[in-house]
Amino acid sequence: MMNTRILVPIMALMLVPSVIVAQDSLESMRMVPSKTADAGLLRSLAAAVTPDTYRSVGFRTVDEVRDATLGTPVQEFFVRLDELREFDERKPITKLLHPTGNVHIPVLVDAATRSSIVARRSADQWEAVVFGRTSFIRAVADSRTELSGRSGVRTEDAALIVVPAFNLHFLGHESSNGLMLTPVVGDSRFDWKTGTSYSAVEVFEALRPLAQKHTGEPG
Repeated sequence: MMNTRILVPIMALMLVPSVIVAQDSLESMRMVPSKTADAGLLRSLAAAVTPDTYRSVGFRTVDEVRDATLGTPVQEFFVRLDELREFDERKPITKLLHPTGNVHIPVLVDAATRSSIVARRSADQWEAVVFGRTSFIRAVADSRTELSGRSGVRTEDAALIVVPAFNLHFLGHESSNGLMLTPVVGDSRFDWKTGTSYSAVEVFEALRPLAQKHTGEPG
């Protein structure tokens, strides 16, 4: 039940852009809801929690939503299969990262991750579109905490990098060695381990020949 996703009526929220910094960086592409949007998102969450849905959303009781707060959002980017097939390490690696418009926001109760909100950008507004995905957001939160403790990366500086063709999810962060990717969950098809960061060039070079053989169906 913990992975159930609840589609909810859309609530429009203010979109506040972040400060633009260096070009071709994750930070330059950062776009997440501001803190002023939290109250509206929490109201939308509360409207979706009923005696019939609270467990599937991730709460232990129907009343827990009253004590819910929002954690640090993580912006989602994806890597296209056709571009992965043509990956060239000499070109800026961030050119492969495309914002999906989705931001994953942990929902906390007493500092413990209970659920998540997926908010999506639409014109100059944010729309709350999915609640739940508890197991996934816990894996993301645990990975960010581990990454912060190991490398000193601020939680707000990590992005979610998805490779849909292979159903891969990484936390991406920038370092002196370029873009680094940390697997959110393990995958027996690859040798990459959770809790270890790898050069994005190394990851994409490994995926390139597989992408060239890929049929185009999701992984």
